[in-house]
Amino acid sequence: MTCDIRIIRVSDGSAISQATGTGTSDDLGSIAQLAVNKLNADDIHGESIAVASLRNRNGSSASQVIADELGDKITGSLIAAGDFDVKERIDLRAILDEKDLELAEIVTESPQVRQKLSGIKYLVVGGVTAAE
Repeated sequence: MTCDIRIIRVSDGSAISQATGTGTSDDLGSIAQLAVNKLNADDIHGESIAVASLRNRNGSSASQVIADELGDKITGSLIAAGDFDVKERIDLRAILDEKDLELAEIVTESPQVRQKLSGIKYLVVGGVTAAE
């Protein structure tokens, strides 16, 4: 499995940090912790942050399970760190094409997305490709 995670500043859509990982589903906790460590390294403490639904790149049911689990683990790691104002998970799949879930531009181009992100300073986006 391969995954890429980006942390987006909602105000301008810029990617402020990125984490990439490969491995098995057993490595999801480590990948989630890597994303949180990147946030800590960028000195983002006490800010509001949400995790968007992660993209299932190859469309398989295995990838969807892994994408959902990784999103949950990132959210859990953010909460456990205690340094962030973690908002509820945001599912953007209903208003965006699946391929757009990884793009930083989603926070500036879609009025529907901007409305869902009201009060959130940072958004975690990304995608997962699981081996078939």
